[in-house]
Amino acid sequence: MSNYSELLSFVLGLFLPPVVEFVKTKFSDNKIIHYLIALGSCFVIGIISTLIEGKFNTTDLDTIVGSISLALVSSQSVYNLYWKPKEIGQKFISYLATKKLV
Repeated sequence: MSNYSELLSFVLGLFLPPVVEFVKTKFSDNKIIHYLIALGSCFVIGIISTLIEGKFNTTDLDTIVGSISLALVSSQSVYNLYWKPKEIGQKFISYLATKKLV
């Protein structure tokens, strides 16, 4: 890997499902809105990690697109492999409800 922004995007994407689940509880049950929240958070992670690395350049979008893509792939992989099948999301929301955070 030539730079650390992609690695940072990948690692941050692994921890994105709980954050997205928390934000989703504040909005409606519309699946399109949920997907847009997940996609938007991957964009934010990709851009922030590129800014941290100092390689944010609008004329050369390879690093930015690579960082966004890795954040999206890692977050969706964790969500589809672990979060969704084991219903961790429902348990997480129940836990937040008991702590009065939702």
